[in-house]
Amino acid sequence: MNLSCVVKGREARRVRIDGEQFAALESVIGNDLVLVRGGAGTGKTLLARELARREAGAGRKVLVLTFTEALGLELAANVDGLGIVVSPVGRFALERLRRRGFDEEERYEPEFWDRVTRLAAESGALWMGCGFDTVIVDEGQDFGKHEWAIVMRCAGTGERRSGEKGKRRIWVFADEGQAFWEKRKIPPAIEKHAVKFDLGRPYRCPPGIQALADAYVGKTGDGSFEAVAREVADGTIKVISCGDTEAEAHEAVGREIRALKTEGFADSDIAVVSLRCMMYPGNIMHQKELGGCELAQATDLDKRDRVVCDTFLRYKGLERPVVIVADIKTEAERYAVRMNIAVSRAFGALRVVVPRRELEKDGLLGKIIEFTKVSE
Repeated sequence: MNLSCVVKGREARRVRIDGEQFAALESVIGNDLVLVRGGAGTGKTLLARELARREAGAGRKVLVLTFTEALGLELAANVDGLGIVVSPVGRFALERLRRRGFDEEERYEPEFWDRVTRLAAESGALWMGCGFDTVIVDEGQDFGKHEWAIVMRCAGTGERRSGEKGKRRIWVFADEGQAFWEKRKIPPAIEKHAVKFDLGRPYRCPPGIQALADAYVGKTGDGSFEAVAREVADGTIKVISCGDTEAEAHEAVGREIRALKTEGFADSDIAVVSLRCMMYPGNIMHQKELGGCELAQATDLDKRDRVVCDTFLRYKGLERPVVIVADIKTEAERYAVRMNIAVSRAFGALRVVVPRRELEKDGLLGKIIEFTKVSE
């Protein structure tokens, strides 16, 4: 049995756990303000999607807001035809502003989106008639004060219209362990008044991959690296040391893509996740092809049959059977969080392509190299 068959077997088993998680969540499902916390791989996005479906099925007007564009598009595709509005919060704000004459050209730069959300949050008239019965926030840890102001405007305040039952609902799903902007926090009012629910143990990733992701953010448990060692031995986890130039590193990623395909993986099973941000000119996501395969970005939903190649921030909340982590630079801002996000996108197998000089600076990857030598 090749590695691809093993990974697909793991995927089938976890479907049952999704149901178990939602059954537990039903204990608080009747509440109007709920904060759901869970680490990477605990099923937050899957549960947010299921909650949206149930609320829409009950006749409620539902809005789902995400932080990243790709996750918003993916969720929208999964609830298409149900009357649920799904959007990245920045784009939702931009569309409202466009209706009021805002004509500034769209740019990727964070400064543009900060301006968009600030202008939208400060304009009360912009949100007239925009009250939703249920607002679901995914990636809540990444929302800033202007994004939260938009959430509150969309949910409205106080009781619903005369004759209708219940208050407007806000459900927030968050993982502070994957927060990239340190100053962004869940609003104190939500922290104080929301019913809290902890999703508990992660289940998406194999134990060794999960242990490695947790180790980067200081959540190691007893025996965690024994799980890593086992998955190094069976081929689930592999660290590939390469030359120090960008060209050498990118060539190594291409070779690993070809190797994975010999293991039975399709292009659509593979994601290359860069630890660099999109604006960095040497980011591997700017390549047209790797390993003889055409690439797509996470936002290219019509190209899902291709190898996806994108940044750790743009791939948050998404997953593929096998992930190749690339563009590693240990001196990057919040490197540990970047690694936690990237590693935890893999629910089957993990490959980390790291330049030799960076490998020397990352003790966790160094341990894996030692495990590899032992298993050989």
